[in-house]
Amino acid sequence: MKKLKNSSNPASKLKTPKQHHNQDLGLWGENIARHFLARKGFRMIDARFRVHQQGEIDLIGYDQQDLVFVEVKTRHAKHQQTAYEALTPHKKKALLASIDGFLARHELSYDGLRVDWVIVTAHPADSSDGDYATLDHVVGVDLY
Repeated sequence: MKKLKNSSNPASKLKTPKQHHNQDLGLWGENIARHFLARKGFRMIDARFRVHQQGEIDLIGYDQQDLVFVEVKTRHAKHQQTAYEALTPHKKKALLASIDGFLARHELSYDGLRVDWVIVTAHPADSSDGDYATLDHVVGVDLY
């Protein structure tokens, strides 16, 4: 698990959303994840790709020659449900349908396909540490 403080992470210049506005928190987490993956060498090609009624792919990019679809789950540290519990069978099915839709619309070359998961936990400033986020990057999530 990687801990990123806002002061050292250009993606997190935005303050951690203090309220439980899911969209604000989700966008903040996706921004953190995008920069985190870019520092690991990922080349992002799309974000928030939506297939009508199917679902959304948060981030899409290349890790070397592999095409990677990234699901980002962001939670406040005090949230009751863990991010791991959010990848339900319904969510997996919607993600697979979105991936199929993306591949049908884009002619891309790649050596392999993969689904990764980035779990962002927001820790709003409660101490002298300031705002920070912890990230867990799960490589190669099984959707079946």
